[in-house]
Amino acid sequence: MRGEPGAEEAVRLLTQYSTAQGRGVGAQQAARAPDTTFATFTRAFRPPAYARSLVHEVVEDTDTAFGLRVTRCVWAEVFKEAGVDGAFGHAAVCNMDYAVPTTFNPRLRMERDRTLMQGHDHCNHRYVQDAE
Repeated sequence: MRGEPGAEEAVRLLTQYSTAQGRGVGAQQAARAPDTTFATFTRAFRPPAYARSLVHEVVEDTDTAFGLRVTRCVWAEVFKEAGVDGAFGHAAVCNMDYAVPTTFNPRLRMERDRTLMQGHDHCNHRYVQDAE
């Protein structure tokens, strides 16, 4: 699909869809959680969580910042094998990660500038709680 007419539109639509999916996940997590604090949100990412789909380690862990280094992701592998990693895979899967924390709690956000999906050697998820 890369380089084909409509590729940009496909990425735009995948981004919209995954954002909506991320909001749904964040809302479900908030509804099931005992509270919507930063500590409760980040508890879900601590290994061995996601062991079936990720190899990751905690690299930052404070009251207001929580960082993960992901070195293996089943989604990146599947999309790479299918030849639709990069922008398509990021839009379809990785993009949703930004909507989950802000939906769980509007004071939370995710920062990331590296993904396996986009060809980097790791993903650097960093969740931050903004000041009140």
